[in-house]
Amino acid sequence: MIGKMDLYKDNYVVKANQFIQAKGRLGVLEQKLLATLISEIRMEDEDFKKYRLDIKEVGEFIGLNSGEVYTKIREAIRSLKKKSIEIERYNPDTQRLEWETFGLIGYTKIIEGIGYITIRIDPELKPYLLAIKGEETPFTKYLVKNILKLNSSYSIRIYELLKQYEKKRSREFKLEELKDLLDVTEEKSYKRFDNFERRILKKAEEEINAKTDIKISYKKEKTGRKISEIIFKIIPKEEDEDQKVLEALTSSNERDEIRQKCGLAESNFSDKQVMELYTKSVEITDNLNDMFNITPYKYISKGYEIMLKQKDVKYKFSYLKKLLEKGKATIITELIEEGI
Repeated sequence: MIGKMDLYKDNYVVKANQFIQAKGRLGVLEQKLLATLISEIRMEDEDFKKYRLDIKEVGEFIGLNSGEVYTKIREAIRSLKKKSIEIERYNPDTQRLEWETFGLIGYTKIIEGIGYITIRIDPELKPYLLAIKGEETPFTKYLVKNILKLNSSYSIRIYELLKQYEKKRSREFKLEELKDLLDVTEEKSYKRFDNFERRILKKAEEEINAKTDIKISYKKEKTGRKISEIIFKIIPKEEDEDQKVLEALTSSNERDEIRQKCGLAESNFSDKQVMELYTKSVEITDNLNDMFNITPYKYISKGYEIMLKQKDVKYKFSYLKKLLEKGKATIITELIEEGI
């Protein structure tokens, strides 16, 4: 039987990007509890429900000792009830920026000795958490388990801000903009950049790289003699691991040679994509060699040639990969006609 704790791990947190950008500081436990609550929302939900969470299992899930679970979660709930966030949005009707302040949770109920907590999210947050569609409401989505081992509230905040830009692979912040989003602009201890870097940036980089699904790095840009911008690089962990495997299997010269022999020297395919096509073609041609003497190189080269004759191929790698897998008869026929 799968426990509730195991089910939480496969839950996604989905937030409108305006919510990700919202200003307001939450503690580590508050962030984790709110994320777990948001992960209970389902795509088909038309309104916020009174979500029922098992206190013991949520406590274990977010890393609390069993002896402090009830006390800590009650404290976090009370604190969340008092907290608010500020969301900035542009109103096209008035052509002005607007700043709206929202509470986070409304109704809560804990019954002594029962072990459950019932919570409802503030209904004013419905546009940012319910019925989200990418084109109408740009959003960020991640597995809730990715933030659970992060020990710094700033690490969680930076993870969300960078996860938002994962597909773009980088994100730039003015230093003061980043401090504002982290709500540390007025803190004296972070006026000095070396303190800000050591306690927040370096710690976030270390934690995010070790415990989440993305790998990050950053560089500092100066205006005059002062640090003025932070530029983050973002790489999905899966892609980073694939690249490491690729580099371990083949040297740079070997990859270039394979690209050349496959007739892909002029393509814009990445090394990973070329190796994926080559590996697939090795598998296909191995099964054909009882009847035809076709090398993987010739097979890919002919498939690429056929693809280039097609008009308006938008996603060339996907098209070629599918052609190699599904278009064997076409490729083999043309190769035979040319005498292989």
